[in-house]
Amino acid sequence: MRKDFKKELETGALEYRVVNVETPQNRHFIKDFGLYTKSHVICEVKGEKVVRYKVLQKVWQYVRDPERARIYLRDAIKEFMKKGARS
Repeated sequence: MRKDFKKELETGALEYRVVNVETPQNRHFIKDFGLYTKSHVICEVKGEKVVRYKVLQKVWQYVRDPERARIYLRDAIKEFMKKGARS
């Protein structure tokens, strides 16, 4: 993330958060995003509300290939951000 989105992370256009959905205050994410295992989720947030999201299930196909996982995440995030800019 830092390598591919340095500018976006520095300006706050993009944030990266690790969320433990097993804690009581975060369990709602399981239902909110239809999660059944550890996942990467991209969200567009306006104020305190998630207005759009995408669960990136395929990342686990690349668990043994970190570079391929990075490329998959990078491309998915870029596409998500591009679609948000057109909205």
